Formats: sequence, structure tokens, C-alpha cells
Amino acid sequence: MAGATSTVTRQVTTAHSGPLPAPETLAGYDQVLPGAAERILCMAEKQQESRIVLEEAQLNADINHRNEMVANQRRVHTGAFISDYIGQALGFLVAAASLGFAAYAGIVKDNWVVAGLFLSLPVVGMIQAVRGMKSKPKDEKPNRD
Repeated sequence: MAGATSTVTRQVTTAHSGPLPAPETLAGYDQVLPGAAERILCMAEKQQESRIVLEEAQLNADINHRNEMVANQRRVHTGAFISDYIGQALGFLVAAASLGFAAYAGIVKDNWVVAGLFLSLPVVGMIQAVRGMKSKPKDEKPNRD
């Protein structure tokens, strides 16, 4: 085979990752338009500054939101404790008043039926309080067979 020619093809692929072009590409921009590399660098710096400001604002907003959530949870817990204390104080007052009226009705007025009725009020309240303290499974569903 005389006169045969061969062709060699070579392909070069380059890759670059990052916010800025590769240095060779920047140099090419600068050759085409003098000062272009400087402008590209300034653009990247401004973008980075803007990104930092936005991330700081987002971080501060997240911190403020978490602080508000913690403050709300504290208010809810404080309200629950205050409500429990008020309920206990009122329950004590009702029980003490019932015992006082029972003693008055039984001893002074000699009416033991009324005294028994006044005594039944705190006893029923205590029974309900004890029954309410039993833990009930929350996920248990009623059986409908």
C-alpha cells in the first residue's frame, strides 16, 4: 500500500471548577479586552461579600427564631405550673371549707346527714384526683369488635 496516510486526532479536554475562570481563561479575557480580568475579579469579590451578608442575616434570623421558640416554651411551662398551683390552692380551700362546714353541721347543729354530705365533697375530689394520676396510653385505640 503505497501512499497510505494516517491521521491522528488528539482531543484535549480541560475542566475547571470554582467561582472564577481558570487563570489561562482570565488571561485570554484580558488579551481580548484589557482590564476584563480585573473586572471579573471585582465581580467575584462583590458576589462573595453579598453572599456573606445574606448568610449572616439568615443565621441571625434562625437564632432569633430559636430564641423566640424557647421563650414561648418557657411561658407555656410557667403558665402550666401556675395553673397547677392555683388548682391545688383552690382544691385545698374547697376541701378545708367542706371540712369546716361538716364540723359545724355535725358538732354545732347536730345534723350528721349534712355533715356527711359536706365530707363527701373532698373525698370525691381526692378519688378523682387519684384516678386522674393514672397514666393512660395515648396511642391505645378503642377495640371496636
